[in-house]
Amino acid sequence: MTGKAQKTLRSGFTTGTAAAAAAKAALESLFGGRSPKTVRVWLPIGETLEVKVHGTFRVNPHTMVATIIKDAGDDPDITHGAEIGAQVTWERIEGEPEVVIRGGPGVGVVTKPGLEVPVGEPAINPVPREMIRHAVLDVLEKRGVKAKVTVSVFVPKGESLARHTLNARLGIVGGISILGTTGIVRPLSHEAYVATIGSALSVARACGLSHAVFTTGRRSERFAQMHWPEYPEEAFVQMGDYFAHAMEMA
Repeated sequence: MTGKAQKTLRSGFTTGTAAAAAAKAALESLFGGRSPKTVRVWLPIGETLEVKVHGTFRVNPHTMVATIIKDAGDDPDITHGAEIGAQVTWERIEGEPEVVIRGGPGVGVVTKPGLEVPVGEPAINPVPREMIRHAVLDVLEKRGVKAKVTVSVFVPKGESLARHTLNARLGIVGGISILGTTGIVRPLSHEAYVATIGSALSVARACGLSHAVFTTGRRSERFAQMHWPEYPEEAFVQMGDYFAHAMEMA
């Protein structure tokens, strides 16, 4: 290789990590009386990550809000720089700690079967849910508090951001999805795109379809939809450059 050395691309963190960090920051603020500058959250890959807290504010003695600015590193992620927040409310209980996770404004709602989250539930995937639970329970354990904690995840500009994603095609309406399987965003990796292909096929199958039409992008998809008008939108799947992966999953 000649010329300048190749730039090392910077990794970032997922919306799931941001939501977990926001929940932890809010709860720590409630119990600690001051807003932490950073929080350390558990990642599914067996590591932890220190995340900068954007801001917090108290709603009442039992409710706090915290927000995180999503950092996707050098990955061209539509949610890079987006504000991800959590409103946390707690009440003391006698039994084992309980964590309830809800979706607030800007978080999509699942309306079609076939995804990891049931129809009618907020589009917060299982791994981010576990990360949020872990973050909350970590604070409760360290503080020695037995409580029921309700976490409402919200994204202030989530509905407008979702227009630049495939969420509507997948049946996720009203906002973005809270995603991530590792907690880390690897720059320019193909995992997210391949996962979207799999999700689209899963929705098509759950809708009772026996055929899928693969296209490389939106232009070829529009052409295919004119050519096969009898197929519903769920049958059309954008595969990009991942032909082999698409064929394997089909």
